[in-house]
Amino acid sequence: AAAAAVEEAAKYPAIEKGTEPEAVATYNILVKKTGPLNITWNGVGIIQVPKGKDNKESNNVCKTAVIQRKEQVLAEVERLYPKMGTKRDFVIQMFEDPYADPLDINQIPPEGLALVPADVKFLTKGKRYPY
Repeated sequence: AAAAAVEEAAKYPAIEKGTEPEAVATYNILVKKTGPLNITWNGVGIIQVPKGKDNKESNNVCKTAVIQRKEQVLAEVERLYPKMGTKRDFVIQMFEDPYADPLDINQIPPEGLALVPADVKFLTKGKRYPY
């Protein structure tokens, strides 16, 4: 399964080597079971994307990158949390920002949009958030 994940990741562009750290936005990808009684967010991974002109634009860039990698993200959620079921809520949360931004994992990225370069590091095992 690890080899398949590496092969899957190879389909997506990474952030260019030598990119200034200030030009990159880092986010947690978090998931929880859908429902008012389910309040525990669980980590899926960390994603770095090119920064937008402001946080809102950076959030949209990040959401697009995650949606473009939907199959990979869902496969990792299955691996990390096999008992979670399929009704799940996702959020992205910028590092050092107390607020999370909801993410509709089933959204379709705009047609003709190039793949967003991103570096994704999935957790090796499931963790409750905050870590």
